[in-house]
Amino acid sequence: MLPMCPVCTCFTSQSARDRFPALLYNHGSGKDPHEMSDTLGPLFRRHRWIFFMPHRRGQGLSSSAGPYIQDQIASAYNKNGISAASAIMVRLLETDHLNDEMAAFAWLRSQNYVQPGRIAVAGNSFGGIEAVLGAERGGYCAGIDSAGGAESWSRSPELRLARP
Repeated sequence: MLPMCPVCTCFTSQSARDRFPALLYNHGSGKDPHEMSDTLGPLFRRHRWIFFMPHRRGQGLSSSAGPYIQDQIASAYNKNGISAASAIMVRLLETDHLNDEMAAFAWLRSQNYVQPGRIAVAGNSFGGIEAVLGAERGGYCAGIDSAGGAESWSRSPELRLARP
């Protein structure tokens, strides 16, 4: 088995011939997403799934990779109101953050212990939005949205119209 790490939780066997289904998990907008991997990773591991949760830019171990999305949204809101905040949120989720997810998906597909046709995507909150956008872009065997946009949906017509 691979050791647990804060960015991902993985399971693999000693045999290079064994391949496993995988879940790419998109965390929510909290600054430190470790709790999600600590909770969900072992569950998937017990069921012989690879659980991979990359930290998006500005969050967790990727905090130095770019600005935190909530800070950018708050700045837009303070300058120009809810419409500007909604627009920046959608732009970031459809571009930078989705591109990060798709790069993580490509990396996961290339691993010799992963069944490339059995990679699902899931996420909660902002991660749920990312899961839907990533599933729409294609390539996953399944997608699960847990409360994606729950706090943003009613206030953001831009989000309701979003397309990757």
